[in-house]
Amino acid sequence: MNKLAKPAIVLFVICVVIGAALALTYGRTKDRIAASEAEASNAARAEVLPGAEFVPVFALDAAELARLSEYPVVTELYQAQADGVLAGYVATVLAQGYGGEVTVIVGIDGTGRVAGVRVAKHSETPGLGANAAKPEFYEPFAGKAAAGKLRVVKDAADSPDEEVSAISGATITSNAVTDAVNTAAEYVLALP
Repeated sequence: MNKLAKPAIVLFVICVVIGAALALTYGRTKDRIAASEAEASNAARAEVLPGAEFVPVFALDAAELARLSEYPVVTELYQAQADGVLAGYVATVLAQGYGGEVTVIVGIDGTGRVAGVRVAKHSETPGLGANAAKPEFYEPFAGKAAAGKLRVVKDAADSPDEEVSAISGATITSNAVTDAVNTAAEYVLALP
């Protein structure tokens, strides 16, 4: 047998065995992973609009479908109900951060204010953009007017209602999260 053929066959067999093992592992764990992600999303929704039950918004008429094309980054919308009364909406929005896609969950209460914000997934730089997932960054969004006009500034300590403080050294991530909150607000406030 050729000197190159034997190692090539051995390498091929190893690749097939490893590929099959990965496929088997994925097949056995995909449902658990999906359930874990759904549980995490439910917990985040409960954090941004506490005390509510969440009903997914599925029935979209032609006008809604047309409007969705204007907001392709809104991937989920839930109606929040407390004691049978509409308490607001929770939207999941994708934004482009420094390290990649950032998934932001935004609650808009029934009065048209931001009820809460959580960064569900991100691949931002540890110690910089990853700080967007910390309460010090996302808690100041709560209570701000959800008019879709929030903007990032260096220090929003004594600033108007539409300003939020940037994460030091992570302006791109700060802008991404703020853009996601603005998009969710615009989307929810435009609902009929």
